[in-house]
Amino acid sequence: MVEIERNRHSISNLPPPSLKISQVIGTSAKSSNQFAVCDNLIAYTASGGVVVSHISPDDNGSTISQRFFCANANILTDYKSSHASSANAYLNMAFADLNIGSPKETIIRDKYGYTIGNDPMVYNGSSGSYTGNDSGKVGSDDIDLSSPSKLKERVRSISCVAISPNKKVLAVGETGYQPRILLFSLAPNSSNKPFALIYEHSFGVRSLIFSPDSKYICSLGTINDGFIHIWKLQLNSILLQSSNRCSTVINQVVWHGDSIVTIGLRFIKVWRFQEEDIDNIVSKPNALKGKNVILGPYINSNFIDCSISNDDELLIITADNQILLLKLGEDQSLNFNLKLVNFGKKKTPPFEFSSIQIDYTGEKVWFGIDERSFETLSINELTMSSLSNISSPTAKSNSRFGSPTKERAVYKPILKLANFLHDHLIYLSDSEEIVLFDKSTNKEVVLVNSLVKNLGGIKNGYSKELMIFSKDGEIKKLIDHNELETVLIFKLPSNGIISNCLTAVESFNNYIVLGDKYGNLNIAEVKDGSHTIIYKTKAHSSTINEVIYFEVENNQIIASISRDRMIQFFYKQNDEDNEWDLLQTIPIHNGNLIKLQYSNNRVYVCSSDRSVSIHRFETSPNLQLVQEKIMTLKASPTNMKLFENDLIVSLNDRTLQIFDISDSYDLKGNLKFTNGKSNESLLVENFINYKNSIIVSSSDKSLRVFNYATGKPISVAWGHSDTILSLELTNNNELISIGNDGCLFIWTLNETSVFDDSDRYPTSSADDIESKTEVETLPAKVIRKIIPTSPVRTIPTKLDLGTRDISSAESSPTPRLTAATLKRISAKDSAKSELGNSLRAEAVKYSSPVKPIPKPSTQIGTASPKTMPVRSQRHSIDSSSPVRSLKPAYNYTSPTKASPATISDPKIFVDKALSHLNLIESRIKQDRLSEENKAPLISKLKIILALLNDGEESVLTLNKDKSRNDQFNEEELLEKYSNKLLNIFEQKINATKSDNISSTSTPSNENSFDENDVD
Repeated sequence: MVEIERNRHSISNLPPPSLKISQVIGTSAKSSNQFAVCDNLIAYTASGGVVVSHISPDDNGSTISQRFFCANANILTDYKSSHASSANAYLNMAFADLNIGSPKETIIRDKYGYTIGNDPMVYNGSSGSYTGNDSGKVGSDDIDLSSPSKLKERVRSISCVAISPNKKVLAVGETGYQPRILLFSLAPNSSNKPFALIYEHSFGVRSLIFSPDSKYICSLGTINDGFIHIWKLQLNSILLQSSNRCSTVINQVVWHGDSIVTIGLRFIKVWRFQEEDIDNIVSKPNALKGKNVILGPYINSNFIDCSISNDDELLIITADNQILLLKLGEDQSLNFNLKLVNFGKKKTPPFEFSSIQIDYTGEKVWFGIDERSFETLSINELTMSSLSNISSPTAKSNSRFGSPTKERAVYKPILKLANFLHDHLIYLSDSEEIVLFDKSTNKEVVLVNSLVKNLGGIKNGYSKELMIFSKDGEIKKLIDHNELETVLIFKLPSNGIISNCLTAVESFNNYIVLGDKYGNLNIAEVKDGSHTIIYKTKAHSSTINEVIYFEVENNQIIASISRDRMIQFFYKQNDEDNEWDLLQTIPIHNGNLIKLQYSNNRVYVCSSDRSVSIHRFETSPNLQLVQEKIMTLKASPTNMKLFENDLIVSLNDRTLQIFDISDSYDLKGNLKFTNGKSNESLLVENFINYKNSIIVSSSDKSLRVFNYATGKPISVAWGHSDTILSLELTNNNELISIGNDGCLFIWTLNETSVFDDSDRYPTSSADDIESKTEVETLPAKVIRKIIPTSPVRTIPTKLDLGTRDISSAESSPTPRLTAATLKRISAKDSAKSELGNSLRAEAVKYSSPVKPIPKPSTQIGTASPKTMPVRSQRHSIDSSSPVRSLKPAYNYTSPTKASPATISDPKIFVDKALSHLNLIESRIKQDRLSEENKAPLISKLKIILALLNDGEESVLTLNKDKSRNDQFNEEELLEKYSNKLLNIFEQKINATKSDNISSTSTPSNENSFDENDVD
């Protein structure tokens, strides 16, 4: 079946690339349950999976091998046929009709005896063990996380991990929707898929721990789940042995001998598990027996950590900085003894601690204190005190139930402390670092380093360095051997009301550009581990979304976009004496600006107002930007990137629009990607092109490879459990993806097989170098520099809504009107012009013979739309008192006439003049003109011919002749129309007199008079 899938997805001559994890940097472990240690193996959570590392303490804590186990459900079923019409289904039906058993599949097992490649064993509730995967069973692994519309309320994450004492099994617990317990084999030849799945907990798994003989595993649910279970593990089955209620806040679970101890908030309980009592398989699990420890004066204590002292004793520490000794007696009928431990002659320790670990070889007790360092005491220095002689903790109670008035928040700088072999300690810190500590030399080696705390994003800048920055102002770069190096720690300014954060970075040469939430733009020069701010300004009034750097001829340019809908350009000439200054402000968009790209002397900006604006740099006579095109999108964009001659824009309607930027910005086509299971479209959040393929990250946290030409799926990979912030390609053709949870994945692009089960990869450590920080002040106001300019005539784009008419598009008041609307506007304009001509023709009949007013002459080349007015000499701008116009003069929709001085190219002038003459010629051929209308045209053409042939002298002669002709025409008109005007005047007077006579011919009252009395 694998060969069939490969052939079906083969869509090009080149081998399709597939993704395989090469390395994981960082960890998402934020609690002690997400970190496990067993001998020389460590396991920790990393986004959507667990990393298991084999550590060698002899070679400075180097990692011998690592493996990544993905806990995502889709790794089991993606791109596999699940329909009843498959080939295996038809074979099974044929065998059933012939009363022949279906052929048995060959079971391949790894070194430890667990199956490889087959579907995992699934336990579906308390009905018993189930040794196969059946999607019809309730609780089976049938969640389709590849469907974006079904992600709501179906999110789950890794909550705990555990390694069996025999180092053969890895257990992973989840919390969220239908939480599972996943069991992986740690055999060298095992698969990265789980061999067993357990569905029993309803809300989540709080903790996992194996029995000392590795035959059983204990799972503790969250406080909402309220159950504790014990499972018996076998090669071919899973059985629930014991179960009971446990609905309180539990901080740690310890399995010691036949006792399971749970400690938590005002709670210590010891559970007894006897293997011989349940050797036989029963229909229902037995009740797990347990007994609460009488806390006495410690009823209000929060027990946070414990360590096994000997066969029947445990040391337990509280959040009130006290140590208690729990005595585990063999007689279950007796109460458990709880005693206070004194530090020599002192009852209270001289330091505060939050974790404890007993060194059996050196007979010492190690304490993790608040300063992330250690204190040690000999076991002989610890003395016991009777419970009846001790005093209550410092927390006071004011209620009848004995609850404290105020619970102190537990701060644990060291989340978990454990022994590593004999000479080392290993711990997980609150900054998500895993550190190996040498007991003899007190030296530390960082095994797993966190990316940055409070991750902000990733940027592959102009200098081709991968920059990772935090919201707090820390910037690191990924250097050779996949190590992280701290470049800059910038102290962000704050106004004390709204917290500030770093939102955008860019790097070039030895400089770093920083944009923050307040809209401040800072340029820092980095030298020898320190930095100096060389330029700072209030570039925007809101969050800066992106900053890019590029060069145009001899000018360095920095462009920034923001939520305030402004595009800002700063420039500096390639001269050390020059300083950065504002070049231009472009207020063209009406929505949030999302992405900014530069290529081939053009800047591309996409906005949430469903448009992409293209601006071109002009260097003559001065450096400035002019608008070249505004393209309308079908929906709001989510991302935008350039690939060769294509502009690819991903939209929130789950499609990608591709424009051709090499010629006329026409729409080349649309792409819609679907998952391989339910054929539902994917919402593309990030994407990057690689050869003939496109790699996308979607809302289901997956990475998928599609053919760029056809959009067919090639492969899928899983690893992230949080939103993927960015995708970048390195110089070694490795793909880097970084999630919002602070885990960075490095993927190898294999071109041999789509489905590869290999999951081993090397690792490396990262060293941090701190730099000096300084407090920056806030700039006063936002700077603006809006230059008046006229639009550039562009070739319209053929959108899928219809082909736009060029003539109507030029006269349209807005570029976002449809073709039908433009045609209606054009028809109305033509109808109005025809009506106006007819009215004027009627008015001429009754008009008096007056001298016609000649129209002002216009030069043909004055309205060239491809030129811009000459920009005045730039003046210095004071950032403290800017001039901000509410109605900017930077108007793209109302063109203005340019001055004749703007025409610098004679060829352009000649082309424009000929186009106007052609227009006049076509108009004359269509409409027959009268002699009166022809006269001014002939006169104007004679003047132009005289200018072209003889110069200004001929023009003066023509003007004199014209004045004489005009005078003669006036006399002729007066002589021609004077008699007619007199006749019309007499007719008007006679008509008026006759109307008056008719109205008075019949007297109506005494005041009537005779016509003769008029004289």
